[in-house]
Amino acid sequence: LYDIVHGYCCEYDKNNSPPLFEYISWKIRGNTAYS
Repeated sequence: LYDIVHGYCCEYDKNNSPPLFEYISWKIRGNTAYS
C-alpha cells in the first residue's frame, strides 16, 4: 500500500492526478489508462 501511495504522491507532483481514492481504485483494478 505504501508503494501505491508513494507512487500517487510522485505522480501527483508531476501531473494533475485524480483524488487518492480514485487513483487507488484504478491501481487495484489495474487501469493504467490514466497514466
